[in-house]
Order: sequence, then C-alpha cells, then structure tokens
Amino acid sequence: MEYQIGSEESLSHAVLTSVSMLEDTATTDLPVLYKTVDPNALDAIFAGDGNICISFGFSNSLIEVYNGEYLTVESA
Repeated sequence: MEYQIGSEESLSHAVLTSVSMLEDTATTDLPVLYKTVDPNALDAIFAGDGNICISFGFSNSLIEVYNGEYLTVESA
C-alpha cells in the first residue's frame, strides 16, 4: 500500500500509522519503533534535498520511504 506523508506529519508517525493500517492493528499494539530505527535519524535523513529512498523491516512489514514524501508498506 502507498501512504502519502502529511506536510505536518512526522515520518515516524507515518510509519506507525501505515503499518497499523496494513496489519489491521492499533498503533499501540505494534513493537516500539525506536528498537528498529531511530526516529530522529529517520527524520534527519530526509531533512535535505535530493532523491533518497530507504527501506527497512518493522513489525511484520517492509517499509520503503521515498524522499520523505510518501512510503510504501507491504507484508514481509
């Protein structure tokens, strides 16, 4: 699934929201994100300009973040 990151939405919130939607579970039932990826570092990667794509596994999903604008989530 593709998820558009809101202009005022943090990347870590977008990850949690999109994964909870795909896995049909509450965000509070997901693993703690910072045990997988540092949310501050994730935001910092996309702070500048440029074409950047990163991917990582979280919970039971594979997340790909594109330019800090949108992400895709699929079952791992």
